[in-house]
Amino acid sequence: MIDLSEFKVSQYDYSSNYNEDDSFQNIADRMIKADVIILSTTIYWYSMSGYMKVFIDRWTDLVSTHKEKGRALKRKKVAVITQSTSKALSEQFELSIKLTAEYMNMEIVDGIF
Repeated sequence: MIDLSEFKVSQYDYSSNYNEDDSFQNIADRMIKADVIILSTTIYWYSMSGYMKVFIDRWTDLVSTHKEKGRALKRKKVAVITQSTSKALSEQFELSIKLTAEYMNMEIVDGIF
């Protein structure tokens, strides 16, 4: 389990200039070893937490900045657990997760949404 609030994950940078203390590549290495990646986030104002947004921005960057790691995540399964005061998830949240999984060539586990 990885609690993103306990790691330093820098905001996405188009030039890939990340701080030396950035932990994202270590997290990516752990994701590669997993059979299923479970994303868990609270829903704030119809969207994921800030920590999760930054994480997903960096995750999708793997296909261009660290191609071997990006390819190693292909065909992995992704599951989502959320917490919200609303009974239904927003379409925007669902779409962002679905499109990210599609972009990364990963499979959303059935029945998540």
